Amino acid sequence: MEPVLTAGASRQRALLVNRYAMPFAVMTVCLAVALGNPEGLTGRISIGLLVFGAVFNVAANRYIEASADASSKFLHIRMWVNLACNAAIVWMLGGYWTPAWLLLALTPIAAAIYSTAGETLFLSIVVSVILLARHAVRGSGTPLEWGEQACYAAFIILGSLMVHGLRREGEMQPPR
Repeated sequence: MEPVLTAGASRQRALLVNRYAMPFAVMTVCLAVALGNPEGLTGRISIGLLVFGAVFNVAANRYIEASADASSKFLHIRMWVNLACNAAIVWMLGGYWTPAWLLLALTPIAAAIYSTAGETLFLSIVVSVILLARHAVRGSGTPLEWGEQACYAAFIILGSLMVHGLRREGEMQPPR
């Protein structure tokens, strides 16, 4: 049986995830727009989503820090808002900047830090399906391209489960 995180532990982990994930997302999107040179409104919309996500996460962190009542429901809402923004950005910038797919890995890795194994697995599969659907919609691709996408999807699923397993191992260690 999986140990249940206390509300305080979940809040602290949510703050920790944001401390590292947000700068990575900002860097990834800025590099995608600056170096990938997306056409039309794609770059502007991507930056707009990035700014929205950053403001949303800073405000969410302030709420989490200030509120002893920051529920797991709020953490889940934040997780799904981030996934929606990251999925939209990857959908738009993925053709201009190959590392954009890493944005999709952030949400299930975050879930691995403060959610259950089942939720982590579900979210990582959803994200992998989004990644593969994007590739299918953009064109059939060569076997090499499909192999790359399959590796990305496997990383998202297995990497998230590994992080979750490491987190659980750490919880089971006796305090020093």
